[in-house]
Amino acid sequence: MKKTLLFILMCFNAIIFTNEALCLPYQVVYTFGFVEVKRNGSEIWEQVNNNQILLNNDLVRIPPDGILRIKEPNGDYSNIPAGQENRMKDIIRLKKSKSENLTNYTSGLPTDREAKIKPKRDNTNKASSLPAFSDEVISQKIIISDNIKAFVSKAKKETEKSDYTSENLAIAYNLFSKIKSSNISKIDNPKSIQSSDQTLMKNQGSDIDYAILYCAMLRSANIQSEVKLIGNKVYVIFDTGLNPKKSLCLTANSALYFCNESIWVPLRINASDSNFLSAWYNGRKIRQKVTNSIEKG
Repeated sequence: MKKTLLFILMCFNAIIFTNEALCLPYQVVYTFGFVEVKRNGSEIWEQVNNNQILLNNDLVRIPPDGILRIKEPNGDYSNIPAGQENRMKDIIRLKKSKSENLTNYTSGLPTDREAKIKPKRDNTNKASSLPAFSDEVISQKIIISDNIKAFVSKAKKETEKSDYTSENLAIAYNLFSKIKSSNISKIDNPKSIQSSDQTLMKNQGSDIDYAILYCAMLRSANIQSEVKLIGNKVYVIFDTGLNPKKSLCLTANSALYFCNESIWVPLRINASDSNFLSAWYNGRKIRQKVTNSIEKG
C-alpha cells in the first residue's frame, strides 16, 4: 500500500514539474522588427508586443534584422539571436549551450545603439548585374531529371513533422536546407545559365542556376513555382497551397506573402541567405514587384 501511494505521489510530482516547465514564463521587454509567435496548440501567428508573456512551447519567429529581448523567470535579461524560428525552450537551450552570457543586460530597455538602429540595407550584388535572360530561356533550363526526382524523393522522406499548416511550405523549407547543405560552389557574373540537372551534378552554379535548381525541385514535389529576375536579383516564388483566408496560419506579417488564388511566398536566392527564413524575409522586399509582374503576365 505504501509503495502504491509513493508511486502515485511521484507521478503527481512529475506531472506538476512537467506542467511548470511547459508554462515557464518569459516576459517580452523589447522588440524591434516584426517578431511573431504561434502559441502552443494554436494554428495562428500573432505579432509579439512588449510586456507579452511567452511560454516554453510557443513557436517564435524573429526576422534576420529583428531584436527580441526577454526577462527570464529568474529575473535575468536575455537578447535572443535574430534570424531564427524555434520554440522558446529550444531558443534558450541553444543559447545557453553556446555559453553565451544571458545576464549582460541590467534592464529591458534598449541600448543607445539599439534605440537608433535602422533596418539593414540590402547591398548584396549592388555592383554586379545579371544578363537579361528571358523567361523562356529560364523555363527551358528548369528540367526535372531522374537525379532531381531522386533528390526530392529522399528529402521528402526525411521531412519531419512540421509546425507549418502548409505541407508545401514544410517541403520547401526542407528542400532549401538540403540544397544549402550540399555546399554548391558559387559562380559570380555568369555569362550563361545551366540546367537544373547540370547544377546538381556539377555542384556549382550562379544565383540564377541555384534558383533554377530549387524551382525544379519544388516542381518535382508538385509545388507550383517560378523563377523571377528583378533588377540584379534572383527570386523564386512558390504556392503554399493555403487559402488566402488562412493567411494567419502562415504569418501575421502580410509583407511575407502575396495572394493569387492561393497564398504564394517569395524567396530571394543568394549565397548570403544562410537559411530559408533569411531568404524569405529578403524576398518580402520585392513582394509588390513580383505581384505586379504576375498581373502583367
